[in-house]
Amino acid sequence: MANQLNSGSLDTLKSGQTLLQFIRKVDNGKFQLTLIDRVSTSSNDLVVGDEEMVDGLAELNYGDDRFNNTSDYYAWPTVSAEGINRILGGGFDINTQEFETYTTKSGAVAERVMTNVLNPVSESDGATSGKRMRVRLMESTTPTKWQSDNGGHKINPKTGEALTKDGKYIYRDNRCVFTNGHVPHTKVQHDVAEVKVEEFETAEELQMM
Repeated sequence: MANQLNSGSLDTLKSGQTLLQFIRKVDNGKFQLTLIDRVSTSSNDLVVGDEEMVDGLAELNYGDDRFNNTSDYYAWPTVSAEGINRILGGGFDINTQEFETYTTKSGAVAERVMTNVLNPVSESDGATSGKRMRVRLMESTTPTKWQSDNGGHKINPKTGEALTKDGKYIYRDNRCVFTNGHVPHTKVQHDVAEVKVEEFETAEELQMM
């Protein structure tokens, strides 16, 4: 079977790799995947409202892991039992898995089964057959209904303030896609915060600082 359980982990995930970390139970007999894609920040990402740019420092220092900056992109698609069984194939049956109880970050109690499948590939006989499961970053200034109701906009982790583009909040709606090619990520370049610069009357005042 191409999709091997416990063949990867978040700790050992490398740039360009994907991890189907776990599957949790949700309402109406459905399940939710936790899919993680480790993406190099020096890759060609499309930036909305700006030119396409590549981080030259990482490319110029190719082979030096200190310059290989990466980000983890998450997607949480909802699936049916039949759907995930078809994708993972090899006799996998979500209904026979041993689920464990855990507490989510929001404090809710849920059930999940750890899968840790590295670079999952669709074994379905449909349109996704033979293609890798990937995460596509999709940012925009238009929220989904859930984001509009719950305030799910991007936050600057250092300041706790909202990131905006032309005064509008920025939202992420990451997608699970199937492809063996390049995944074009759509990012919104946020506004640059204004920095207050004090004016000094004389050079002496500046030297006194």
